[in-house]
Amino acid sequence: MNKWVIAVHCGAGYHSPRNVSKHNEIMSTACRAAAKLLTEKKHYDACTKDLSVEAVSLAISILEDCDFTNAGLGSNLTLKGSVECDASIVSGLFQGLFGSVGGVMGVQNPIHLAKEILYDVRRGMGALGRVKPLMLVGRGAWEYCLTQPHCGYIPVAKSEAQLEGYLVSDRAKRIWQNHMNRLKKVQNLDEDVAYDTVGAICMDPFGNVCAGVSSGGISLKHEGRVGQAAIYGTGCWAEQKNNFRFACSCTGVGEDIMYNRISERCSQYLYSASDNESDEESEGVYLDTCLSQVLSVEESPLLPDHSSRNVGILALHAYDSKSIELAWGYTTRSMAIGYMSSSTREAISFVSNNNSLLNTQVGVTSI
Repeated sequence: MNKWVIAVHCGAGYHSPRNVSKHNEIMSTACRAAAKLLTEKKHYDACTKDLSVEAVSLAISILEDCDFTNAGLGSNLTLKGSVECDASIVSGLFQGLFGSVGGVMGVQNPIHLAKEILYDVRRGMGALGRVKPLMLVGRGAWEYCLTQPHCGYIPVAKSEAQLEGYLVSDRAKRIWQNHMNRLKKVQNLDEDVAYDTVGAICMDPFGNVCAGVSSGGISLKHEGRVGQAAIYGTGCWAEQKNNFRFACSCTGVGEDIMYNRISERCSQYLYSASDNESDEESEGVYLDTCLSQVLSVEESPLLPDHSSRNVGILALHAYDSKSIELAWGYTTRSMAIGYMSSSTREAISFVSNNNSLLNTQVGVTSI
């Protein structure tokens, strides 16, 4: 079996020390489940299934089912106190094809819905030659999930009456009430709010890569706001050309990530650098250098009204399958990361801390 890796994140922002053990446990659980799939279920029809897509969607769905991550159950609430989720998934095997949902209510696992949209496009044109959607938003996304036979396994609200309160956890409700009280007093939200979007990246034993991301969005967002997790080239990216493999999943303030096209630019940086080098020299292009460059103020200017960057990236890079680089970079106080690979016996999960917010924190390991 060739090398493989599955890696997940529970966002960049601030992770309270009292919750670190819970984050580590759920990230390890997600990695183990995906690793089992990668090593035991090897035979997929290349025309309809992608093992890396299955692993990524499985890992993210486990993170979505936790009430302390900002995705699926327990997502941040909108100004009106409801849950609206964004998610997307990109397949390197299918030439960067992606599926996504934005501002969807009533769907417990938005990442599975995004995956089914991707697969449905692979099945070809609809009746009368209708082009199938790559992205669905709002009520249309919910109705698609509710009515399409291939989405029957996804937990979903069965009626409009269930939409408003669906996926609203007690924890999210308490946080929402606290923020609403402070907002009424015209107080700013402090850094204890983590942008804990979840995501996953994978390179399967066949060398195919995939990336996904799922988010409830920022706390007190306006209804209808769609963040980076649903947008092509921003929330996640997966690309494979010849011997080049790259996948990344982003977290943080969606507007920062969208404005700077973070995910796609990471891939462009690495691919262009590798393409300009001979095979013998290409190993000198390192992923940590790429993340530091893309997250620099010079390369990714801030939005005019933002006082600080709030971005995190989890990425993998492989060239000629000789080795896989796994790296994470972030500009916030902390980022939660977990991974498991063909060279590790157990899942490794941790919260990385940034002691100086003046600098970008970058970590890297080789698989």
